[in-house]
Amino acid sequence: MEKGEDIKFVYVVIAYRWGSQEMHSYLVYTGFSELEAIKEAEKEANCRGGKYECWVYKCEPGKNIDNSNIIFKTVD
Repeated sequence: MEKGEDIKFVYVVIAYRWGSQEMHSYLVYTGFSELEAIKEAEKEANCRGGKYECWVYKCEPGKNIDNSNIIFKTVD
């Protein structure tokens, strides 16, 4: 087994300015814990005073992500 083959999911948090995918965005967190990803998303959104909405994606390693992978948003 190659390294990383036993990892089922990676959680990625991206901050989007005003919640728009068309404006500035940046990576906040990547890791293996869903709870930690949500915690970091909430922390970043609060720290930025509502200017950035953070989205948590649940991803399979080696696969592309899209909006169907979103499991949490700090603001809806």
